[in-house]
Amino acid sequence: MTRSIVSITTVRQPSRMVRPRLSRTLRSPSTTVPPVSLASWRAYHDELFNLGVTPGQARILLYIQQHPRCYLQQCARALGLRSRTVGYPVQLFQRKRWVNKRRAPQDDRYVSLTLTRTGHALAKKIRQRLDDRFTSYRASAS
Repeated sequence: MTRSIVSITTVRQPSRMVRPRLSRTLRSPSTTVPPVSLASWRAYHDELFNLGVTPGQARILLYIQQHPRCYLQQCARALGLRSRTVGYPVQLFQRKRWVNKRRAPQDDRYVSLTLTRTGHALAKKIRQRLDDRFTSYRASAS
């Protein structure tokens, strides 16, 4: 779990809109994960945006990829979210044909999730981008 230590200052833009500016780095409580600069985080966010997903949606897709036929409740519990919080993106994924939902035969309350071919391709792209980003980050940190 990443804890962020961020101070927010407001900056006047020419259009008179006030936009928050983040001025520190995101830090992880773990000693194995180095601090991530906000510029790096924004670049990662932009890359995911170009793929059509948010960082939260990417986490859900990657979890489903790593745990095929997992239940919605398992995914939510593993990510520290509520079932409804995971359910909304899963509905979106189903409409985009990235995920298949199937009710468990023994109990209709349980829904198993699997990625479609399109979903697997997207998760693979996300994983590749993550690997590339952290490889370049580790190389620049050392």
